Amino acid sequence: MATITQLSYALAVLREGSFQNAAKACHVTQPTLSMQIQKLEEEYDLVLFDRSRKPVVATKIGAQILEQCQNVMFEFAKIEQIVNSRHGEVMGTYNLAIIPTLAPTLVPIFLANFRNKYPKVAVNLKEMTTEQIIQNLKTGALDAGILSTPLEDPSIHEMKIFDEPLYVFHSDLLEMEDDIHSKRLPLERLVLLQEEHCLRHQVLDLCAMSQMPSHSNLSFEAGSLATLVNIIQSDQFFTILPLLSVKQLNKKPISNNIKEFSDITPYREVALVTHRSQIKKNIHDALIDTIKKHLPSDLKDSQHQLNLKLRPV
Repeated sequence: MATITQLSYALAVLREGSFQNAAKACHVTQPTLSMQIQKLEEEYDLVLFDRSRKPVVATKIGAQILEQCQNVMFEFAKIEQIVNSRHGEVMGTYNLAIIPTLAPTLVPIFLANFRNKYPKVAVNLKEMTTEQIIQNLKTGALDAGILSTPLEDPSIHEMKIFDEPLYVFHSDLLEMEDDIHSKRLPLERLVLLQEEHCLRHQVLDLCAMSQMPSHSNLSFEAGSLATLVNIIQSDQFFTILPLLSVKQLNKKPISNNIKEFSDITPYREVALVTHRSQIKKNIHDALIDTIKKHLPSDLKDSQHQLNLKLRPV
């Protein structure tokens, strides 16, 4: 009979792509992990992994078995959550990820407050792209993620937290009118984040573009908003930034280079997302409540004045 330990080891191999990394993640030796997975394979007379591939991948039958293993692990985890929630106590391990365009500005708003109020929750926080968060939610490596929605994935549950308006940020060297119209932007001067960032696709959507415009003698895509801002300040460029990033810039002399749109107020929706099988409701609700309570006042009220929601791609 298969054991929970064997299932967790097998899922770790699927998640990590190697037996060595899976053993490290499970805090056991590689021979111990390999032996337990071999016993699992012998129990059902099948091969779960193609060990000749790098990274290791599931066989055709292995993929089907491991999908059911994940369902079993989701259900098993509910036992602890039911026990913890018996008295309404917020406690347990919480694996949380947040997208890079939110992490530097949103995490300082809620993390210390959440940890102080809920000391029995052990938070494991990571920065991941939207695609990585979805993948890790489905494998059970994450309990929740904070990102821009909607995702339109039936296996993912979305809980909206707030709407974040977007603004134009431009260089001193680039003259722009105070009256910024979304249809009259100098797109030949637009610079954006790299492909894996959903904010990039939202800006392209806002500008009604399918791809980045080509600059005469430059091809540049930033890996972070901080890099993007620094590049813009040194040349005749502009970009679109979310409000929390704008609020950081407002503390600096370059605040005059931040402008609102005159015709619309574009925004992105920020939500806490979980797998449909997750039941850490006490922790999810506590986190959302903490974030909402400590948001800047203009974000708390923003949903009453927004009119163009940008959808992640």
